[in-house]
Amino acid sequence: MKERHLARYDTQRLPKSLSNVTISWGADSSVEANVANFCAHGMRVTIPKLIAPTDLPGKNDAIKVKLPIIHVWLTGMCVYVTHEADGSVAVGIYYYVPIEQNFLNKLLSKNLNVPLQECSFVCHEWEEFVDKLCDSEDPKLKSIGRHEKEMLEA
Repeated sequence: MKERHLARYDTQRLPKSLSNVTISWGADSSVEANVANFCAHGMRVTIPKLIAPTDLPGKNDAIKVKLPIIHVWLTGMCVYVTHEADGSVAVGIYYYVPIEQNFLNKLLSKNLNVPLQECSFVCHEWEEFVDKLCDSEDPKLKSIGRHEKEMLEA
């Protein structure tokens, strides 16, 4: 986590409109989650013990996230799932689509009244990253890479 280039804002700084999300993965799994912290490239959410599903996403699984204030599903990737001491489940989500990162950066800037942060991806870097995903040995990453390649070529 020392490699982070963007500031993360914890739940105390976030407006109520950004504190809860719906996350979805797999064919038909979705659940409401509480945002623990948030930045333009990722977020940590917690799923309360009482509603935590048994079929949790795995590392590198695609995750869709819906913020209640925009009613649009954003694209992410699970970077970790941990079971917390209180029985809740924490999920780390990385947003890898540059357009969505820019959108989230502007959303955070506007809602938190903080300056826009410099994003780390530019178009050619994104294309190189997608090529690396396509060449990955991990079938999940390869699938994500192929999907993103199709989106780039569309």
